Amino acid sequence: MLRFIVEDVTHSVFDMGSVESGGAPLLNDYKRDFFWKRFPQTLLGGPKLKLGYAVPCYVYIHQVLVFLLPFAFGGVFTLLAEYEILAPLNCCYVYGSIMTLFVLAAQITSWQVRKCSSNVSKFQGNLLAEDDEVDFVSCCGAETIDFVFTQKKYGVNMIIHAVLSGPHCALLFLYLLPSSLKHIFGSTGVTGLLYTVGWFTVCVSQYSLTVSAPPEPATFKPLDTWEITPLMRPFYSFMCAIIGILSK
Repeated sequence: MLRFIVEDVTHSVFDMGSVESGGAPLLNDYKRDFFWKRFPQTLLGGPKLKLGYAVPCYVYIHQVLVFLLPFAFGGVFTLLAEYEILAPLNCCYVYGSIMTLFVLAAQITSWQVRKCSSNVSKFQGNLLAEDDEVDFVSCCGAETIDFVFTQKKYGVNMIIHAVLSGPHCALLFLYLLPSSLKHIFGSTGVTGLLYTVGWFTVCVSQYSLTVSAPPEPATFKPLDTWEITPLMRPFYSFMCAIIGILSK
């Protein structure tokens, strides 16, 4: 529905502008395609769910699984904490440790694959292509791993982002426990809404630490030498978790 509304508005506005000025429309087919490729990346924090060329379905499946992984682990530990099988703090520590190890293992694997394989990022010979077209061979191939887990610029950032992933996910896990949310807001409906939106926020913000930052600040990426951009969304969600926990 949102896509149809945006397309209708952009068609009407920019077509009207082209008629009045007698020039080319401001939003042509190329720009619309570019928008619908970048919009999911910006909304979801980085997953490339629409590419400008044909790719196997496992490329998208891998990205969705990486995106939902914080919620998958968090949902399991939420059940353990809510049914009092494990203490919430114990679940918090174990969950944070798992996320730290996962991010570190993913980045080390991507770095090792790129270092050892000569077939990573094989591109098509079309010089007029909008993006570099990766030639995917298999679902667990070197080029697939390198595409899904984009390597950090510096090795130290692999460690920093992995270490930050633990506290980031752990504190948000504590804040998003249904019992905690119900204690703060006193409503089952609000608790369910905040739980859903909250874990979507966790997945979005964590993706930039696990993989890379979303592409909306692409103009300033040459200036982002130390990869500060991937830390921005986790920082905002982390501050919300701190305020929520302190308000209990």
